[in-house]
Order: sequence, then C-alpha cells, then structure tokens
Amino acid sequence: AELRQAVHAGDAAALEHELGDVLFAAAGVGEDTGADPEAAVRGALARFESRLRHVERAATARGQSLDQIPIGELLNLWGDAKRETE
Repeated sequence: AELRQAVHAGDAAALEHELGDVLFAAAGVGEDTGADPEAAVRGALARFESRLRHVERAATARGQSLDQIPIGELLNLWGDAKRETE
C-alpha cells in the first residue's frame, strides 16, 4: 500500500524508499524459503534479456524497429517470446 501511495503521489524519493522495502522483503522471503534471492534476480534478468532479443528479432524480420510497433503488437510479440523461452 505504501508503494502504491508513493507511485500515485509521484514522489520519487518516497517511491525509491518504498520500492527498497519491497525488494528487501522479497529477498527475505527467498532466504526464509531456501531460495537464493540473487540467483532469482539473475534468472529473471536473463529471461528478460532473452525475451527482449526475441522481440527485437521479430521486429527486424518485419523490417521495423521497436519504436515503430504499436504497444499492443509489442505485447503480443512479448507473449510469443515468453511462450518460446519457457
């Protein structure tokens, strides 16, 4: 709730503060459950990069850059990438 309030208020300092609290809590959940928080973040980043590369290749195959593709189509390409990389 505090993070949402900071987002809606547009307060960058409060947003950073509350986001830090959320990330710290998430890392705590990882530690409590035996999951390695750093490995989880690294895995998420690797999946993001792989999916982004997939979307970029799809855009290139269409003869377009990412900024030329409407957001709805980008989301569809992202969904395709997610299905293909899981």
